[in-house]
Amino acid sequence: MLDLVKLSEQIPAFARHLQQESKANQGRLRRAWQEFARLQQQPQLWQSRWAEWGSHLAFTCASPAEPPETWGSLPKVEPLQGPHTVVATDGSQILPSHHEIAYCSLINIGRVALHYGTQEWPLLDSQPLLIYGEGLLAEPERSPWLRGRTSRRLPRPAAQQGPELEAEAGLALRRSQVELEELVELALALPRTRRVLALLDGSLIPWGLEPLPKPAQQPWLEPILAALERLRLARIPLVGYISASRSSETLNYLGLGLCPYLGCDCHRYCAGEKTPPCQPFAPLADRVFWGSLLQPGERSPLWRSGASVLETFGEHHIHCCYLNVGNGGGKGDPEIARLEFPAWVAQESELLQQALGGVLSQVQKGFGYPIALAEAHHLAVVRSGDRQRFFALVEQELIRAGLRHVTISRKEAQKRSGIA
Repeated sequence: MLDLVKLSEQIPAFARHLQQESKANQGRLRRAWQEFARLQQQPQLWQSRWAEWGSHLAFTCASPAEPPETWGSLPKVEPLQGPHTVVATDGSQILPSHHEIAYCSLINIGRVALHYGTQEWPLLDSQPLLIYGEGLLAEPERSPWLRGRTSRRLPRPAAQQGPELEAEAGLALRRSQVELEELVELALALPRTRRVLALLDGSLIPWGLEPLPKPAQQPWLEPILAALERLRLARIPLVGYISASRSSETLNYLGLGLCPYLGCDCHRYCAGEKTPPCQPFAPLADRVFWGSLLQPGERSPLWRSGASVLETFGEHHIHCCYLNVGNGGGKGDPEIARLEFPAWVAQESELLQQALGGVLSQVQKGFGYPIALAEAHHLAVVRSGDRQRFFALVEQELIRAGLRHVTISRKEAQKRSGIA
């Protein structure tokens, strides 16, 4: 039970901390503006440092896909008009636990297709996937619940210990892949003559794979790249929508101009330093920086992500920009969304404008957040009542199959009932 009286004594110190951080962020923001002005005047300095030393950096750093100095002259994004369809997926999960009546997991994918100007009924449903046995540890393209293939074990990242953490990390990766595959199926089921926008909640970059060695990443990346290729061939733009992004990839690029050494070799010159000289903006996020420059409907230049896991993505390499989508007609600061797309979307003007306009239209219809993603989330979420009914169904089937001792652990039983 939470003691609010004792907790209230700690809140004032927390408020003072936030006030101090707010003042510090203003100083960091002013420093970032100065560096951005220098970048606009001397872009060759940053380009040469990135080209020569990009592989020696100790942090993830994006590189410009459009000249940063053109940000003020980019055309304003207009909401997508005319007949079109927006498809979206989102997922949730029940993690496996040895304290439950059975060691299994569940992924639930919310699926949405919203049609505009076609007088068609929307699609609003969910697809549950029960995972058990070796499927809990299988590599994605060989998992028995994905495309009916045989399974192999996934190498455990060294930083993860224990079956719960391993299962959680693998389940999150698997859920992201199923979300993308379901999204592709929804998009390709529509008439080819119709404009379609595919939306995912969150990043298109599989950050969870970065701790794995390259050979262990490949089995996870193959189905992702196959799904992206299907969308490319169908010319259906894909967007990953990230609200309140914590990324600092573009600010890291600004910091290259502050390196005082002959070469930007972080491991040689700055190993062990808490605040390297090229990181005066940390922990400022990109969205805060671009939010200070962009008006509603304006976007930043395009950037090419520097995530190492994208090295084999080729024409699917993830690009991003920041878009001021407004505040949805409400009060408060406008939302600065990070939008991610494959290179083939970023490099083709028609697809890029369709993606940007479609996102802005969705945000306006959703009063501050893309309505298709909001609906997909509501369809995907597994509430406590759903969890209880899920395990009740499992229990009934286990008893019907003649299994004995179908019960939760004593620890779980005490946690649910208590002794007080």
